[in-house]
Amino acid sequence: MPQITLRIEQELYDSIEEKKGDKDRSTFLRDVILAYFASQKNEVVSQEKTVDSHESANASQEITNVTQLHYENEYLKKKLEDLTALHENAVALHRQEKQDLSNKLDRAMQLVSQEQSINMSMQKQLMPTPQEITKKSWWQFW
Repeated sequence: MPQITLRIEQELYDSIEEKKGDKDRSTFLRDVILAYFASQKNEVVSQEKTVDSHESANASQEITNVTQLHYENEYLKKKLEDLTALHENAVALHRQEKQDLSNKLDRAMQLVSQEQSINMSMQKQLMPTPQEITKKSWWQFW
């Protein structure tokens, strides 16, 4: 048997729960839908007889359309709120990752600077002494 799932407002849900009595919700709603379609058939027959019932059917259809649009609007608002929350979470995560990468870059720059200063001090230590720098002829060994 096919299944229908829909979202309803809390007031309508409470009203259904109150009026269903001891019946289970599925049976009660099935009966309500069947009664609705039976009344629609009666309205169609009566529409052929009178113009007033035609206006009533149009009003009923408009009410149905308005109700459907209302539920769709509520559903879309909820989806928008969910997407907004996801977007805010993604932006916060992006900011955190950006901050982490910035901190890592700063640390890397510090290490490079330290390495350069150590390299310069090592070069100074490895430089020959002024006595060694004096030019000697090729035959002098000491």
